[in-house]
Amino acid sequence: MKRIDRLILGEMLGPWVFGVAIFTVIIMAGTYLFQLTNYIVSGITPGAIFSYTGLLLPGIMVKTFAMAVLLSSLLSFGRLSGDSEIVALKAAGASVPRIMVPVGLFGLLIGILYFATDELIVAPAAHKAEAIKDDIQKHLTGSTNRIQMPITDQDGHLRASLMARDFDISGAHLYDVVVESYDKGGKPSGLLWAPGMKYTGGSVSDLSKSTSDWILDPGAVIFTLDQKVSMHLGSTYPVNQMPTPPNPTDLLAAQLNNLDALDMGETRKAIRKLQEDPKVNRGKIANLWYGYYNKVSLPLATLVFALVGAPLGIRNTRTGTASGFALSVVIIFAYMMLSNWMSIYSTGQRIPPYAASFAPIAIGLICAVVLIYRRNQS
Repeated sequence: MKRIDRLILGEMLGPWVFGVAIFTVIIMAGTYLFQLTNYIVSGITPGAIFSYTGLLLPGIMVKTFAMAVLLSSLLSFGRLSGDSEIVALKAAGASVPRIMVPVGLFGLLIGILYFATDELIVAPAAHKAEAIKDDIQKHLTGSTNRIQMPITDQDGHLRASLMARDFDISGAHLYDVVVESYDKGGKPSGLLWAPGMKYTGGSVSDLSKSTSDWILDPGAVIFTLDQKVSMHLGSTYPVNQMPTPPNPTDLLAAQLNNLDALDMGETRKAIRKLQEDPKVNRGKIANLWYGYYNKVSLPLATLVFALVGAPLGIRNTRTGTASGFALSVVIIFAYMMLSNWMSIYSTGQRIPPYAASFAPIAIGLICAVVLIYRRNQS
C-alpha cells in the first residue's frame, strides 16, 4: 500500500467512528427515546428495557455506517484541502481519480462490514428485540398475538390452515391452536385442536419429515372428517394425519413489518410464503421484495457516499466540522427522499422492486463520477 493510500485511509477512519457515534445517538434519541421513557413510566422492569435497548443498538448502528462514511469523506478532504495537502498530492502527479482509489476502497470495506453485520448480528438481535417488545406490549395492553396462515407443501399446494389465539415469540409457544387440513381437492379433511404447542427443533421445518419439532400441550384432540372419528392425543404431533406447522421464524416473518429481524434467506422464504396466499396484497409483496434488495443496496451506499463526499470536501479554503456535518445532512436527506419515492413506486407496482432499490445507487454513482471529473479539471 502506497503512502497516499495510508494517508487517506488513516484520515478517514477517525471521522467515520465519530460519525457512527453521533448519528447513532441522534437516531436513538429521535426514534426510541419516547418509547423507552413510556416503558419506564409504565413500570416495565429495567432489565427488560436494558435488554431491549441493547438488542436495538446493532440495527441502529449499522444504518449509520453509510452516513458516517459521507461525513468522514467530507471532513477528511475538507482538512486535506484546507492544509493544501490535496494541492501537494496533485503537484506530485496524483490525479483526483487516483486520490479517490483509497476512498472507494474505504467505502467498499465499510459496505462489506455493513452487510456482514446486518446478516450475522442485526437479524438475530432484532428477532430477540421483537420478542421482548411483544412481551412488553402484552404486559401493557393485555393484547394477544393472533396467528392465521396457510401451510403449504414444497410445491406450494395448500395443505392446511393454522390459527392460534396467541403466539409467544420468546418461548416459541402457540396457544389455543387449530389446524385444519385439506385433501387434494381443497376440501377440509381433518381438524386438530390443542390448548398449546411448543417448538423444540431447529430453524427448519420440513413437511416430509416423519417427526415434528412441535410438541402438544396436554388435552389436544384430532377429528378426521372422512372417518368421522375423534381421538385424544399425547404430546407427539400427528404428522401422519396432519401437515406440520411452519417453524417460529416463518410464523414471525408472516406478520413482521420490520425486516431487520430476518436475514436475506429468511426474507426470501417469507416472500415465497406470502406469494402462495392468493389473498395477500401484491403491493405488500412488492414492498418486501424492495426490502430484500435493500439488504444489498444499502451496504453499497457506503461506496456511493464515500465517492460523493470526497470531491465535495475538496475546497480552496479550510472548512470546519459544522459545515461538513451540515452538508452531509443535506445529502442524506436528499438520498432518503429519493429512496422513499422509489419505495412508493415499488409498492404501487409501477417499477420493479430491484430497480427501485438500486436506482439511488446508480444515480449516486453518476453524481460521483461527475464530481470527480470536475474536481480533476479544476
